[in-house]
Amino acid sequence: MREIATTLTDYLLTVLCTLCVWRLVTTGAATRLRGAVVFFTGFAAASFFGGTWHGFFSAGQGLAQQVIWWLSMLFAGVTAAGLALTGLKLLGMSRERLLLIVIGVLLGVYAVFAWRDPRFLVPLVASLAGTTLCIAGLVQRLRQPDNRGAKLLLAALGVSILAAVAQQQGVALHTPHFDHNATYHVALIPALGLAYAGFRHLAIHPQ
Repeated sequence: MREIATTLTDYLLTVLCTLCVWRLVTTGAATRLRGAVVFFTGFAAASFFGGTWHGFFSAGQGLAQQVIWWLSMLFAGVTAAGLALTGLKLLGMSRERLLLIVIGVLLGVYAVFAWRDPRFLVPLVASLAGTTLCIAGLVQRLRQPDNRGAKLLLAALGVSILAAVAQQQGVALHTPHFDHNATYHVALIPALGLAYAGFRHLAIHPQ
């Protein structure tokens, strides 16, 4: 296995996000805020394929390597779609089925671009768009008396943005055994905890 710390921390994120999806489904929150399930499902899959690529395919140049990397980017787009769905719902767009269709079409277009251009810039743009829509909806929710869920989710996004900046700056706990990617994954754990708490509160208290 190559990049052991990065691979294992990616798989840890997969497990944590899968648990979040399970909890959202079993508590009934999934039906009230589908964006949360889309977010954690996409995150779990992106982490799984990302970890698989870092651990077993990062040195290759074949079709398998290309497909695994593309799947990682594709599900990063799904994660962004979950944020976008959440933001649009908080902004008052109630036609969820139509939103799901539109976002599904956009994800199809995104998948083609991600296949043609394997640079990390593609999912980065998608994440920026999804985060922006989510923040807009959360800011709207802050105007309501019960805004705890919005505050928690905003905090989660803030922590994840700081973690991403640190990753781009090459911040690492212990180079080379625990590099900037593994450090980034660990820094995302509290962000996921805040995100789960925020999503769950928003689902339980929709207004």
